[in-house]
Amino acid sequence: MPAGVDLWLCDSVHAADADARARLVSNVVGHLCDGVSEKVLVRAFEYWRNIDKDTGDKIEAGVREKLGGESKAPGMASAISIGGK
Repeated sequence: MPAGVDLWLCDSVHAADADARARLVSNVVGHLCDGVSEKVLVRAFEYWRNIDKDTGDKIEAGVREKLGGESKAPGMASAISIGGK
């Protein structure tokens, strides 16, 4: 298992029923579509695939569908510009 992957989360995802996994995917997709940069999205997809490949694939598919492709969000640069600094 790659470093940084939570063993408890792995066990929880694998033990979850189909409805619970669908809710998890929906929640993660919703949060990842909320201004997350492409660079961070790629890392998030990799993280979730390391936990469970099928779940990670579904998360990426959901994000790509909802965003219509790649993220155009600037990431943390937007937080700096919002503060005017």
